[in-house]
Amino acid sequence: MPGKRGRSTGKVFDTNIGSKRARVAYPCRVCSNNCGYDQDGIQCDGCEAWMHSNCINMPYATYGMFSITDHYQFFCRQCVGLAAGSGVINYAAMMSRIAARAPDVTAMREQAESEQQLLVFYGAMLPDVCPPINESVSVDQPSVQLLNDHCAWLLKQYSPASVAGDGNCLYRAVSLSLFGRESAYYQLRLLTAIEVLMHRDFYDVTSTQYYEPYRTDLGLVLPGYTAFVADLVRDCTYSDMLSVLALSSVIQKPIQTRWPIAVHPGEASPFTKLVCGRDVHTVNPVQVLWTVCGQYAPHSTVVSINHFVPLIALPVAIVTLTKGRNRRQTQT
Repeated sequence: MPGKRGRSTGKVFDTNIGSKRARVAYPCRVCSNNCGYDQDGIQCDGCEAWMHSNCINMPYATYGMFSITDHYQFFCRQCVGLAAGSGVINYAAMMSRIAARAPDVTAMREQAESEQQLLVFYGAMLPDVCPPINESVSVDQPSVQLLNDHCAWLLKQYSPASVAGDGNCLYRAVSLSLFGRESAYYQLRLLTAIEVLMHRDFYDVTSTQYYEPYRTDLGLVLPGYTAFVADLVRDCTYSDMLSVLALSSVIQKPIQTRWPIAVHPGEASPFTKLVCGRDVHTVNPVQVLWTVCGQYAPHSTVVSINHFVPLIALPVAIVTLTKGRNRRQTQT
């Protein structure tokens, strides 16, 4: 076993410590027996309770990583939210620990790495893909009015679905599109922050490995890396095309963004783009619309685009020829 074990930081005391310290009891939260110095035990950085690694089913390799990596923090099931009965990790608490390290990007990355290891240990996975059907979503009427004014053809193919406008709308839109519900939005936001912090070069305009379609689009002006990650880890902050890129990497699907208002006749906006994140090789994109939050006055000359909603595909009627007769089918 590793030659050290956690105390208040989850790490380290030599197992050959003197008998006076060895007499001190550290009861395991799971089995109530003492976590002795001849056993593999780890302390939670949240509540400071001790646990045998066997009692929490922690593999030996994982125990070793938490024991020897200085910036790794361990949190028990109760402190990550799993003991509350919902079976859902408190992703907001994880994000807040990363945000607390801002603006030090190196410290943020180390905290993101620690949170990533916790997610792996607790087996946190995104929900199964279960796209909604058009009839099951609430139509976003301001978006319908906006599209009627500026891009009516999209309404023949998609229905804009309503999501909350709380600064997490991009993640809510993608969550609804993929999983049929908005509730996975904070998990998506946390994974997006971890992705950006763990793979800086792909999202940093100063890097030679920066996403090439963004680099070559002179009309697309995006923030520097440090400002971007500082905003990304704060709840309810505005998302931009860098957020879209990182989120595409997380879900491993392209994201098609659509800006409804023409900048110049016949010219697409730089915010209308098929975005393929890191290592994305699938072809069916998630469709999201840049739109307005709240009321929209038809035929407005000034429109404030400040919201994302998902575009849910409408059923498409196709005609096939079967035995000399036309047969209509409906595909979703």
